[in-house]
Amino acid sequence: GKDAGNLRQNMSMIIHPSQKRNIHEIYLNWIKGLQDEISIAINDRKSDDFKKLEKKVRENIQYINNYLEKKIPEPDDKFWKNFRSSKCLYRTPVLFNSQYGRIPEVDYKRYANILVGGAGLDRGLTVKGLTVTYLSRSIGTRQEATITQRGRFFGYQGNNSEFLRLYMTNENQNFFEAEYEMNELNMKQLRLVTESEQNLKNWQPTFFGRGRGNYKIARPGILSDNYLISRSEPYKFSIRSGYSHLLNKADLDINKKIYEILTTNTNILNNTKKLSEIPDISKDHPWTKNQNISVIQNLSLNDSMKFFTQFKFDPRDYDRTLPILTLLRNFLDPIPNRNDNEKDHQNRVEERKKMLCPIFIFNHGEENFRKPYSRKEITEKNEIAEGRVTTASGENPKFKDNFHKDRTLFPGDRRVHWDFLKGISNDEQALNNPSVQIHELTITSGLNGGGEEIAKKVPYVSFFMPRSIFMESTISVSKRK
Repeated sequence: GKDAGNLRQNMSMIIHPSQKRNIHEIYLNWIKGLQDEISIAINDRKSDDFKKLEKKVRENIQYINNYLEKKIPEPDDKFWKNFRSSKCLYRTPVLFNSQYGRIPEVDYKRYANILVGGAGLDRGLTVKGLTVTYLSRSIGTRQEATITQRGRFFGYQGNNSEFLRLYMTNENQNFFEAEYEMNELNMKQLRLVTESEQNLKNWQPTFFGRGRGNYKIARPGILSDNYLISRSEPYKFSIRSGYSHLLNKADLDINKKIYEILTTNTNILNNTKKLSEIPDISKDHPWTKNQNISVIQNLSLNDSMKFFTQFKFDPRDYDRTLPILTLLRNFLDPIPNRNDNEKDHQNRVEERKKMLCPIFIFNHGEENFRKPYSRKEITEKNEIAEGRVTTASGENPKFKDNFHKDRTLFPGDRRVHWDFLKGISNDEQALNNPSVQIHELTITSGLNGGGEEIAKKVPYVSFFMPRSIFMESTISVSKRK
């Protein structure tokens, strides 16, 4: 559209069909052919060609009038006289590329310009009086930054807004619809960071949304200090921290304090039972009688998150734990659906806060030792300490073949989650309810508590993310960490 206050200003159109120069020639000739067809039709108002043109113009005016307060009048003799003398019909399109040398200069003293090109029309170029953009580019390599740059026309248009029309393929339309949702989620995440007064330098952007895994954030060179982890499918396995023994003393003390509250607070203890003491669970899973595993029951996801948003994780665990925590926050505080009224949205939020998220405490009160994973030839304590700790105890060797016959066989820590215990899932994957495990472990340089002590009574957290609340995601993780 054009600002009505600048009627004498030049008007320009850009046509950007491809980066390939031979395609530009095709479009240039196509435009010239259209100009000739319209010129011939408009000079013979009794011809069939003119009747087709007139019908098309009337349809377009009627379509535009559907959205205008002040209607455009029906075309009359004056209209067609002005149309015939329009300078656009006789303006030779400009091949705006370097096929015949350097890219040509644009003469903006002319009333109208039609520029056909590729790279020359990309970001960084200002086209004076830009009125129409014809960008027939596909999604291409799905670089989100590039596709979004092409959407600048969504910005504020002032007096022109009534006249703006946008046409795009279904593929492009689907991208921008999903981009709206992803941007809302990302801005909400950013607000959470600023409201908690965290340093933005330490913020690791996480992008959630429909189709998120199908797009790249930007070219790899732009993200030189970060690497991106995308996930388009639900978690089939638990997400387990393994480097908590390497936290600094202050962060480790915070985690130990949270663990102490979960295992000593009177109100929480009143809601805590050993699995073997819960009738329906012990009946269906007699193996629980031989295990020291307790569960904080009837704990809502909202209450659980109050603990785990404070929990500290080593940077090497961020690529696993950060997307989980961010996804849970977004689930508890979702953006409104398009058709939601305020009451419906609030009801949805309240229901989500009530979702169960039991916390399982393993072997509390016992001394539990682990040795970090390391190559056999490593013997130095500091080198061994750098390894990852495997927190889960394995299943009984006979479990897979005989569990359907012998329920006393231990299924392994990785299957101890609410959905498995309740018969909703028959494996490690949670389907309906999130669950959390905490193992308190003392880390030594040798097996079974042998060698030197690396860290004492370290809480390790594991998450079970159900399919029911999964969303596709991309997380930006700093390489410096």
